[in-house]
Amino acid sequence: MPIALIFSTIIYGVSKINDRYLNQNINKKIELNYIVDTLGNKVVLNFNSKVTIIDFWFVGCAPCVSEMRQFDALLKGKEKEISIFSISIDDTNYWKNPNSPFLTKTVNNWKFYALDSKALPDKNTYLRDLFNFNHFPSYIVVDKKGNIIEVPKSAVVYIKENYCYKNWILFFWTECLFTKDYILFQVMFIPYTILFWLTILFGFIIKKKTKKTIDSQIHST
Repeated sequence: MPIALIFSTIIYGVSKINDRYLNQNINKKIELNYIVDTLGNKVVLNFNSKVTIIDFWFVGCAPCVSEMRQFDALLKGKEKEISIFSISIDDTNYWKNPNSPFLTKTVNNWKFYALDSKALPDKNTYLRDLFNFNHFPSYIVVDKKGNIIEVPKSAVVYIKENYCYKNWILFFWTECLFTKDYILFQVMFIPYTILFWLTILFGFIIKKKTKKTIDSQIHST
């Protein structure tokens, strides 16, 4: 089991490096237009925090809403460090609802915008051509100069990993390692450990000795 824990940590670290290396948007200047606020006014994005997460979502996206419900608590006290722009691909009249639980925010480093429906009839194609997005939620992290520095799969994981823990290993061991998926991975990895095969060998020896004892008892009778 210790080998499985170490191996899973290494795999997580390697996957982080590969995801970043393979993404073609890293280090590029972000080019994002056709943004409007909740009143329909055109907006030019300003990146005042150390990093800004741009969150693309839509109303019927359960994973989008699930992450957004956590933003308010994660952003408190981190105004200078991190901000989030949640940009909806829905028309603002459709998603803007004061009773929506994720819109009753108490932090000022989380803003709500939308892609302009009048200027962009096909918003999915626009985002796919621009960032190669093919699913939602999709995230981009930019620095103060508007350069893309990360394209994380989860904004929640990114914030926790980089701003709630001292390093990614501590985050992984605290938040990920003992989740259902990783426990399943560890169980699957057990057959490849030395301990597993020593146990099998020990069981085989015991079984063979037991069989010899039984056989000798049969012959003696």
